[in-house]
Amino acid sequence: MLNNIENIGRLDCPISLNSQEASFDEVAIHALLRQRLSKSTVEKRMRYARFMEKHPCPVDFRNPTYENFIRHMDYREQIELAGASALSHEWKTMKTFLNAYGIPITDWNYKPPSIPKTKARVIPSPDIVHKMIHHKYSKDEYENAFI
Repeated sequence: MLNNIENIGRLDCPISLNSQEASFDEVAIHALLRQRLSKSTVEKRMRYARFMEKHPCPVDFRNPTYENFIRHMDYREQIELAGASALSHEWKTMKTFLNAYGIPITDWNYKPPSIPKTKARVIPSPDIVHKMIHHKYSKDEYENAFI
């Protein structure tokens, strides 16, 4: 459906969708045209939505409730030990659907765990690598440990 998006204009896209009747394709079109998300982001969010809908503790996208969503997220975090990044993506997916349905996100008081910051990696220069490989070890243990 996203491949034929060129044939659909913003004037043809409703401002909000009915959660009881809207298909995932209609939500995807809404996300592209109304929420101005990129095609790759929308495709990723739809994959997450299908996963969430078919999960052992599923999210009901036809009748979205805060309690149902929190139950799913708690299950993912505590039982499946899902990472912060996965939980963040699922929250963004839910927000995409809430926006499409015209449901205020402010009513949904969920905050995913913080994603750990990546540490900067120091890549040694070729000269340093050469010195490390060809180092003549000494009797000084401190110097050897340092190298």
